[in-house]
Amino acid sequence: MLYLCLNIDGKARYRNIIFNRWFRELGDGFEQHKSKIETNKLDFYSSLLVKSNNPIKNSLIQAFHFTIDFWFPEE
Repeated sequence: MLYLCLNIDGKARYRNIIFNRWFRELGDGFEQHKSKIETNKLDFYSSLLVKSNNPIKNSLIQAFHFTIDFWFPEE
């Protein structure tokens, strides 16, 4: 599962807290990989939830971080 919490309405942090709670409730067997972007144009939280035993887990994690870094390089 991939989610993005945009901060257009100032509530991204609260949505992110809820998603983090859901992740904890999933229990063992899942991993969460996070990113928080703050630019002068846009702020958002994003996260990838993936099963620990997913055979393509590493590719998914790599693609997640590549996409974030590609669209939002460090300023």
